[in-house]
Amino acid sequence: MLVSFVVPAYNEEALIGSCLAAITAEISRTGCQAEIIVVDNGSSDSTRQIALAIAGAKVIDEPERGLVQARRAGCLAAGGEYIANIDADTVLAEGWLQTALAAFAHSPDLVAL
Repeated sequence: MLVSFVVPAYNEEALIGSCLAAITAEISRTGCQAEIIVVDNGSSDSTRQIALAIAGAKVIDEPERGLVQARRAGCLAAGGEYIANIDADTVLAEGWLQTALAAFAHSPDLVAL
């Protein structure tokens, strides 16, 4: 199973590094297959460069500003069975991914957390 992390970002240079580091740590902890998709929503700072420095992160551009448009672009680019919509200012707690995967495994009818 592939988990797609979709992270919309607009001028998030101060926070995106911590967000992506936490996602990467969760992927490493669980050993699950995952992709990280950062949607740059027209940033004028170094958000894009910071995201590109994270191994395995894919950065796509969404020129139409807005969270909805950015999330949509990320979801359309995602190839995962599960999509985790994560805000760029979020730092996942240790064990978050394992808890989410366990919830989906326990309840096959579950569609969102």
